Amino acid sequence: MCRRGSRADTPSVRARRALIGSTLAALFVSVLPEVPAAGAGGPVVWVFGGMERIHPTSVPGASTDIAMAAARGEYEPFQIGVRAEGAPLTNVDVAVSDLVGPGGAVILAANLTLYREHFIEVGHHSPYWGGPVEPLKGRWFPDALTPFVDPATGLPPSGGAIPAAPFDVEADHDQPVWVDVLVPRDAIAGGYVGTYTVTSDQGSASGRVDLTVWDFTLPVGPSEDSSFLLQRIENSKQAEELLLRYGIMPDPVTPENQAGFVDAYGLRSADLGFWSGAYYGNCSMDRPPSVGTIRRFVGWQDPRLRLYNYTADEVSGCPSLYGELRAWARNLHEAGVDQLVTMVPVPELFHDGSGTGRTAVDIWVMLPEQLDRVGRASPSLLVRARGKGNDIWSYVALVQGGFQPSWELDYPPADYRILPGFLNQAENVTGVLYWAVDYWSADPWTGNEYRSGRWHYPGEGVLVYPGEPVGVQGVVPSMRLAWIREGIEDYEYVQILRDRGLGAEALSVIEPAAATWRQWTQDSAVIQAVRADLAAAIVASN
Repeated sequence: MCRRGSRADTPSVRARRALIGSTLAALFVSVLPEVPAAGAGGPVVWVFGGMERIHPTSVPGASTDIAMAAARGEYEPFQIGVRAEGAPLTNVDVAVSDLVGPGGAVILAANLTLYREHFIEVGHHSPYWGGPVEPLKGRWFPDALTPFVDPATGLPPSGGAIPAAPFDVEADHDQPVWVDVLVPRDAIAGGYVGTYTVTSDQGSASGRVDLTVWDFTLPVGPSEDSSFLLQRIENSKQAEELLLRYGIMPDPVTPENQAGFVDAYGLRSADLGFWSGAYYGNCSMDRPPSVGTIRRFVGWQDPRLRLYNYTADEVSGCPSLYGELRAWARNLHEAGVDQLVTMVPVPELFHDGSGTGRTAVDIWVMLPEQLDRVGRASPSLLVRARGKGNDIWSYVALVQGGFQPSWELDYPPADYRILPGFLNQAENVTGVLYWAVDYWSADPWTGNEYRSGRWHYPGEGVLVYPGEPVGVQGVVPSMRLAWIREGIEDYEYVQILRDRGLGAEALSVIEPAAATWRQWTQDSAVIQAVRADLAAAIVASN
């Protein structure tokens, strides 16, 4: 992962470009049922959970009903598969009903957001460096989510070349629809029932939606900190807000938007954006900005936020920079700002040279392989860093191989969910970083293949898609972004129990899903079972 850029003298302007230097690999394969769903003279319809993918010619599943469970304030997704058996389908649309629960309580259909899944072509698969799983096979992967309703207008998108609904389905092909269910924060606990309906010129089909609302509420903002960089988009309130709705802290976040974001989404931190120029393979740094300049930037930020500066990237191999990193830290600290660096902790940076006892790095960000190596070879480094009040974060980039999760388009959904969720909790990691969400190719709606040398990394640096081709201002999300959101919600389940003095019990519960950096599950059913066990423990502790 590399970040490189510069920032002008106002916080609303930021030019960033990226280099990439490292990442990880791991696994999880969801298997769809292989019994075709019944249906004649119209669409063949089936439903399946949010942790699965189907390809354009997958075998339909057997069930037309879905059962889910979630806390108040939580998103829980499911998917509807639509197949054109033997002949094309035209003018296909999907609708959902209200969900009716205890004593006539209602979760309105407006809380169920529908997206048509757009397939992205993978022309070259990710490299395989060994480890538990290879990149998934296939040419087409559903990823971009085209909304049935433009959230800015409350109306169907207009003017785009890629329609969300209604849509056509080619003969003997499948079209999946993603449904995000947001449980209202005031929902009554208990069981809710509703329906979905798929219509077409050739006929219709429907099924049942069952939702159990657990008797606890997730906080407005996530307990886990994060930094997901916007590399190409600047000053887009819509893009920043979308990331926050997915539990992610955007970097940068425009100062004039911060107050509203703190109140509505629990925005918790902001990067000031001063860039030193030091990155993987480039062991040189610019001089730090003056304390006065830093304080001026601090004055533009919401005072409720933790402020940090992402100063240098992947500089573990640059001991010559220790003095300069300390100089940056002294100026930042004097202005009340923490310093974030992607590197392994070293004793030489456990002081900033000011005599105050502050470390030169306040947020150490490492790949899982680095965290595992340090934890095994020099565990005292992590203990000392945490003892000084430092935070330890994880990050991913490219494909590192071995046991590490990968966030490429052709890797399984569990790779996205497990790192920010149960793995970070199991290893006492408090944040997650990703180098870009918008590092698009010329036409990201047809394919995104980041290249490094002769290697291809499909989907690298792309977790959102430009909205203009689908008639939406700003950006639209991806399935991979939703899986990261699921992980951040998993993290919250454990954190609730930690905050209630039940941390040891919570870690015991999640062990089948994530015990260590080297031991985590490939099975989505295990993840869901662990999540249900955590929910039961939370309810029991009410």
